[in-house]
Amino acid sequence: MKKVFLLLLITVTHVCKANCDGQNFNIEISKSNYYDETASLLATKIYNLMNEGNYESVRGYFTSEMKGALTATKMKEAWIAPQFQFGKIISFSKPDITEIQGYKTAIIHIVYEKGKADFEIDFNESNLIVGLWMKPAQ
Repeated sequence: MKKVFLLLLITVTHVCKANCDGQNFNIEISKSNYYDETASLLATKIYNLMNEGNYESVRGYFTSEMKGALTATKMKEAWIAPQFQFGKIISFSKPDITEIQGYKTAIIHIVYEKGKADFEIDFNESNLIVGLWMKPAQ
C-alpha cells in the first residue's frame, strides 16, 4: 500500500507540475485577509467535494490547463490512496492560507487513524485551481 500511495503521489505531482516547464521560482510569501477568507471558503468546499467523491465537480473549479492534466479518475486514486495506508479520516484542519508567487495556497492537514497527510490547493487570481496535491504531512 505504501508503494501505491507513493506512486499515486508521484503521478499526481508530475501531472500537476507539468505546467512549470522546469522553471525555478523565487518564492515570496505574504498574507492578505481577503485572500485568506476567499481561499479558505473555497478550499473547504473543495475538500468537502473530494471527501464526498464529487471529483467531477472539483474539476469545475480547474483552469483549462488543469482540466487537461488531471482527470477525475486520477483525483479519486490520489484521494483514496492514503485511506488504504492510514485508515479512515479522523479529522481535518481549517485551511492554512498563504500567497506564493501570486497564487493563493490552502493547506488542509488531514488526520487518519494511523497517519497524517496534507491536502494542498493552489488558486489563481480568478480563484480557479492551478494545483491540487495530496502530500505526506510536513
